[in-house]
Amino acid sequence: MFDLFLYPILVILLVIFVYFIPGLALFPKFIQSPRSSASIPFISISTLAGIQYLLSLVNQFSQASVLSIIALLSFIAFYKIYKNYSEFQNSWTKLDLKVLLFIIFSSIPLMVLLGFDGFQHSDEIYSWNLWAKKIYLGIKVTFESTGSPYPLVLSSFIAFCYKFFGNMDFQLPIKFTFSIIYISTIFVIYSFVNTKVKLGLFFITYIIIMLVIGVGYEYKKVFADTLMGGLLVTSLALLISLSKDLFDKNNNISPYSYLFASIILVSTAALTKQGAMLWAFCFYPLLALVIIGKNSYLNNRAKVITLIPL
Repeated sequence: MFDLFLYPILVILLVIFVYFIPGLALFPKFIQSPRSSASIPFISISTLAGIQYLLSLVNQFSQASVLSIIALLSFIAFYKIYKNYSEFQNSWTKLDLKVLLFIIFSSIPLMVLLGFDGFQHSDEIYSWNLWAKKIYLGIKVTFESTGSPYPLVLSSFIAFCYKFFGNMDFQLPIKFTFSIIYISTIFVIYSFVNTKVKLGLFFITYIIIMLVIGVGYEYKKVFADTLMGGLLVTSLALLISLSKDLFDKNNNISPYSYLFASIILVSTAALTKQGAMLWAFCFYPLLALVIIGKNSYLNNRAKVITLIPL
């Protein structure tokens, strides 16, 4: 009975303090629009994975340090939101909220599959969760132990969640919240819908994805690929938002915030799976330079920022 009540509490704690607080601490104004709001969980994952790496680097990766950092990020997030609240300009519509609720409720089968089945046997022996446990225990993960030079953002994030709870027994709530990656990615794609025709195409495509992929192998098991895909899609969406035709100067979000967030996400994608490295190193900087060059709100110095992924 205790576990029945504990499970939703742990999920709520993860959603608030792990998936949203870190992103809001960095970009509080992102809650003003659907597209930037959908990027907050990915920004949070990127931030916490980086924090975990730095803490391990200085041998300070403990529950006390993790909770202290979460407390600090919470203070920063709430302070920034309180300080800038009067400047916020809400661009959410009733349709946005309805679509978000539709995506969430239609994702319940996926949540059940994720949240009521632990990491698979292969995950325990030779994959992300095993490496996360090693990171949690302070054991250095080497190329010899992984079998290949795998980037370990996902494992670092899982290890951070374990430290947040203080033990490795709560893998089900952690795995349950992986559904946020799926929901955020779909909602980012929806954010480009601006006509009834596009809305219809979105729903048709979404239903196909939900039935064929959403509850299939990709989102039940291949977590790193899913995270990498969400990071790339969201990074590209934020970058495209800076284009001359799409940039909304009325939502009170700095174009540099969009650019920095996009770079954080594409860099994290490259550190999640090797498949994103070519995009981050070659195609992304070229595309960014083209878009920046046509955005009058960004000066030429912003071009240097696109080299960060390198």
